[in-house]
Amino acid sequence: VSTQSTWGIMTEKYSELAASCMMGPNLHEVYASLPVERTLAVPEIKSLLKLAKQLAAINNLAEVAKLFGTLLDSNFPFEQVETELYSSLIAQGSFLIVKKILMHLAFNGIPPNKEIVRGVLKAHFDANDTRIYEFAQALRKWPMGDVWLYAINELLITKKMAECGNLLALFPLGDSTTGVLSCWETFLGHCAQFGYCSVAIENLSELKKSLQKEENEKFNKLVNYLLGSVLSKDSTSFVNMKKCLSFAGTMGTKIVESLLEKTLIQMASIEQTKEKKFIAAVLSGKESLTARCLNKINSVLVEMNKEKSALSLFNLAVNNAFPLISESDVELSEPLMKNLLVVQQKRILELQNEINTKKEESEYAKMDSSENWDDYVLLQSQLIICSLLISVSYTHLRAHETLRYLVCRLLLEKKK
Repeated sequence: VSTQSTWGIMTEKYSELAASCMMGPNLHEVYASLPVERTLAVPEIKSLLKLAKQLAAINNLAEVAKLFGTLLDSNFPFEQVETELYSSLIAQGSFLIVKKILMHLAFNGIPPNKEIVRGVLKAHFDANDTRIYEFAQALRKWPMGDVWLYAINELLITKKMAECGNLLALFPLGDSTTGVLSCWETFLGHCAQFGYCSVAIENLSELKKSLQKEENEKFNKLVNYLLGSVLSKDSTSFVNMKKCLSFAGTMGTKIVESLLEKTLIQMASIEQTKEKKFIAAVLSGKESLTARCLNKINSVLVEMNKEKSALSLFNLAVNNAFPLISESDVELSEPLMKNLLVVQQKRILELQNEINTKKEESEYAKMDSSENWDDYVLLQSQLIICSLLISVSYTHLRAHETLRYLVCRLLLEKKK
């Protein structure tokens, strides 16, 4: 039989017979042999709907699932199938065919049933199968209320951070009906707690690409929330805190002053933190650093006996390394300056010993070597600067002066 009309007559009669006799087995084989995308006649559709219902009544759900699978490319009205039948198929274990039907309906512009969607998701999680991204992507344009929140929470419980982030990125932050913002916060908190900071940053980066201008404030809130979560739940990880600061700088996110202060102080307090790494971390958050915050951090650094780091930050500030800090904003307290001068005095002795050692080793015997000469000049220059800083009172160190201007002024004063 080759003509479509003949197929329509035969399958219609076969469906009627199968429905009246409550047969069913092997009917899916008949439909599997039909021409692709064949148009079903109205009487045939009615017979198939009746047959599916009767097969479900005698608990022959396996045949229903197979039959529906063969009808996906036809004009069969799956939206007319009763919700109870879909629920029975999910309970019987045929949730994947129901999932395909829902995606088929979505593709054809027919809104899927929310309860059936939730049932499919639950069956996925019960089977330890978290591959729901494609499903969510197909259904994303229809509001599902708390259905996707349920899915996100299940993914968080099972620590499937990558899948959870991908799912969250499908939904706009401005969609207040789905509570996406609170879900993002929960997700970021879990990432911080379980050490998935890189996953959180990667997903936030993807989210940023799809944001509207009015959603930037919410995005900034999420970045600050992530940093706060890392600070409270993973406070010993210098690397993760620096990653958050760097990400905030890259995204142009302003970090809350109190949060930035606590973060930098915590990073400085980690015993194995080296000066270079700490300064690099501060520069990562330079767009948000204020004068008050800088002075507070410097005071804490001195209390921790990390005066060298404090001096480095001061030098960066007077050389305009921080956009929010002008030269006139930089102030150093009397105790802090006294401590810094003590540090410089120690450095003088170190430099003098280093120069003397190098002279004894005849490393500077050949002054025609530009590399040796530059090194020697650098050491001598540092020695002069440190000596000048020690030779004057701390009140003479003016906050607005650049280092070059300061050295020139002190040289002139010493000459007088």
